[in-house]
Amino acid sequence: MTARPVVDAHSHFTPRAVISRLQRSAALFPHIALRDLGDGKFSFVFPDIPPTRPMQPRLWDVSAALEWLDRQGIDVHVTGAWADVFGYTLTADEAAAWCRLINEETLSELNGAQRVLPLASVPIQSGRHAVQELEAAHAMGFRGLTIGTFAPGVDLDHPDLDGLWETCARKKMPIFLHPLYLYGEPRLASYDLPNAIGRVNDTAIAVSRLLYAGALTRHPDLQMIVAHGGGGVPYALGRLTRNYELNPDAMADPRALPGRAGRRRSGHARLGLSVSYPRSVAAGSGPQSGPF
Repeated sequence: MTARPVVDAHSHFTPRAVISRLQRSAALFPHIALRDLGDGKFSFVFPDIPPTRPMQPRLWDVSAALEWLDRQGIDVHVTGAWADVFGYTLTADEAAAWCRLINEETLSELNGAQRVLPLASVPIQSGRHAVQELEAAHAMGFRGLTIGTFAPGVDLDHPDLDGLWETCARKKMPIFLHPLYLYGEPRLASYDLPNAIGRVNDTAIAVSRLLYAGALTRHPDLQMIVAHGGGGVPYALGRLTRNYELNPDAMADPRALPGRAGRRRSGHARLGLSVSYPRSVAAGSGPQSGPF
């Protein structure tokens, strides 16, 4: 590994053991159904949402991931669970048990893979359960966590999640924010637009709500990486600022966004914008999507 390692901050790993556990002991998770699609592919059915996309075997193929890192000249994978299996429509207790299973089995299957840095999962539909699982993950040795952009009825600016932000800041546990797009928008029904545009929109809404709620200014040690370049927020920051200027008593100033401006004010960045793969912007080239 080089003195300044090349890090892929956005990859996915889901342990194979979650499938075998559901196959052996389905009663442990009564509201999760597993569908065998053949050819080693599986789909999960969570309450109140359509079945997930097929879960590909490459999501747990550590050897293939390490080979890909070597081919691309990347030193370290930072990897979190596949967003389709976050389980945000489960009850809080079942979701906490599901996240605990994912976290435990992730550490077990990645044991010895020093180039893969796993992120923990927590159930954000309940702030209390999210903090509980964050505390457990920290005790297991996790150094960060990955969450989605919302749970049904719980946006990221919900007061119930303030304890999660406080605990992440206090324990120096960075958050990787990944879009979900759980609900259908009829105009996105064609051309795979939920993936192409829906996730960008989902990310922009979540980050905007966090900025207007002042979550980052209330918790100055909170660090967050936002997938896919921050959605549309970097391009809409001027518009978000204008909206604040029209309604300064109703929201926080979004210019507290700790990117370039944040470094000028505090000496370090607290919110990073992740692309889907490492690349040199100047050269216009970089590694393609990897197996995780």
